[in-house]
Amino acid sequence: MLDSSFICRAMMPDDKAHADTLLLALTSLLKSEHIGIVNRLNVLKKNVFLELMLKKDTTKNIDLSIEMHKNQLIIIRMPEVIFLIPEERDIATTYWMSKVMLSLQVRASRIPDRSKRTKVNLVVDEIYEVAHTEQYLTFKLYQVAKFVMKPIISCHYINQLTHMRQELRNANTSYILVAGRDKDNFKELKEELYPIVAEDLMNRISYTSFGLYPL
Repeated sequence: MLDSSFICRAMMPDDKAHADTLLLALTSLLKSEHIGIVNRLNVLKKNVFLELMLKKDTTKNIDLSIEMHKNQLIIIRMPEVIFLIPEERDIATTYWMSKVMLSLQVRASRIPDRSKRTKVNLVVDEIYEVAHTEQYLTFKLYQVAKFVMKPIISCHYINQLTHMRQELRNANTSYILVAGRDKDNFKELKEELYPIVAEDLMNRISYTSFGLYPL
């Protein structure tokens, strides 16, 4: 499990590739049409943890491209008391998402045979809360399969996914609808779920679900 102190170490760009990754994450955020570049940089300076991250020694950094190849669970924790405002969370999660993608590419160059790479399941909860992260992953959806990675996205309502919603429908996506979910979720996938009707989902036993998997 990665705590906040680990985030400060792992986020520090210890070589050109990692520096480019951080630059990519920040560049994506700096393109916001509502908040200027100066304000974004001020966000970095105001958060003491993000500032320490940029100054942290790199001797204890890990190589994520190696760690993700092991059969293990890696949890990236971002306590709300550390990342207080949405912009701070967006900066950090966009960085981590770009770092994961870069690590997948590094692993692919090191292990050309796809059959020998460990499958990576990337679980992201409520990605709609970090808009630039959602945009970034949406752009990468069609590339992740060749790197043996599967994103798993959870949300309360499908229409919360502003940027990713339509792309998921075109990306051979599987869906799991938990019992008792809002009818709007059913309407979103009504054609794919036929002949199941909304009442079938609403009346299911608690903690059960419908699974919709592409052929």
